Amino acid sequence: STNYAADGKVTTLQTASGGNGVDLVITGDAFSDRQISNGTFEKAAKQAVADLFSVEPVKSLKNRFNIYLVNAVSKNEEYFNATIRSSVERSAMAALSAAITGRYMSMRRRLSEMMQGWTMWPSSSL
Repeated sequence: STNYAADGKVTTLQTASGGNGVDLVITGDAFSDRQISNGTFEKAAKQAVADLFSVEPVKSLKNRFNIYLVNAVSKNEEYFNATIRSSVERSAMAALSAAITGRYMSMRRRLSEMMQGWTMWPSSSL
């Protein structure tokens, strides 16, 4: 990227129509100024929101969320430098990737368990 003018720009995707609203902020990594200006980042973010709210219990609670998109202009359009040369570096990146994947799956499992409890909350408490 060479143009960081859009970095940090906030776009409101949805304002809660039920309750005070729970703030949900969507941002990304590895999106260049080009990808932000041509809509690639916004399209990916909207798809992530659609996927998140495609299943219960959050599907029926979507109207209770304020959803914001925050641009994060990245220097490159990649997650890490693809020119890793040594086997030690490749092994370290593989271990890091496995750790991140495991942490993500653990967080996803906990979030799923937490969301199952949402259906028991009275709607007036949200």
